[in-house]
Amino acid sequence: MPALLWAAVVPAAIAAIGVVRKRTIDPIAAIAIVSIVVSIIGAEIGGGPKVLLIRESFVTGALGLLCPVSLALPRLITIVWAGAFVGEFVLRVVLVFTLPAIVVLAVAPVVLGAITLATIVWTYRYIALARR
Repeated sequence: MPALLWAAVVPAAIAAIGVVRKRTIDPIAAIAIVSIVVSIIGAEIGGGPKVLLIRESFVTGALGLLCPVSLALPRLITIVWAGAFVGEFVLRVVLVFTLPAIVVLAVAPVVLGAITLATIVWTYRYIALARR
């Protein structure tokens, strides 16, 4: 776990410098920090094999749960992305607890890529239709 803490130092410093200089938060640094914090929490829960297999989806799950925060101005796109991220997390957990680890390692990246690609395609089509 100390390595994860050290990994958070650079993104945290970049985010802090961005806030001071530009008076805004760098989204890439913020995502990196969220990813590291969620990974640390996942490691603290228990670093067993099942948690390691779910680890990547902790971030998408957390982002999916954070998306509704932006619902102060409701947008269908936010709802769809939140559903996709939370859905991917739930699906990963189901895969981890029902399939052998080797199968999860092979299938999970494909599932994440397919869900992300489908959501991106939907977003572009939705925007194109909204502009008409």
